[in-house]
Amino acid sequence: LVGSEMCKETEVFLDKTIGGRNVDCNIEAYTYQGIATGICNVGQTNLNKALVEKGMSKNVALELND
Repeated sequence: LVGSEMCKETEVFLDKTIGGRNVDCNIEAYTYQGIATGICNVGQTNLNKALVEKGMSKNVALELND
């Protein structure tokens, strides 16, 4: 999927996954361009990982390196 098809599929997936619950995002770092990099969870679901596993994202932080 590309373009608007992927955007719509991602929107539907996030709506279903989040289900009106609060999303907790923690900014962990910033790129050289000043773009925030964070980890986002809803309940026990890591949204970053879920989007990558569905093929809807590839350039995201997946977990903290302690």
